[in-house]
Amino acid sequence: MEIDEEIAIAWNNKGYVHTILGQYDEAIVCFDRALYLEPEDETARKNRSIAERRRTSESG
Repeated sequence: MEIDEEIAIAWNNKGYVHTILGQYDEAIVCFDRALYLEPEDETARKNRSIAERRRTSESG
């Protein structure tokens, strides 16, 4: 496992926690950082999409 991949996983995990806490803006920032490090990370991409949908549904 490369360092970038490990760091991307950590950012994804942090984003997941922010999502659980309802902190969607913070979550999206974390998922973006994960995707910057690992652009093909489908888990981070899916989690970002979930955070975006939840943010939209709670704001509107």
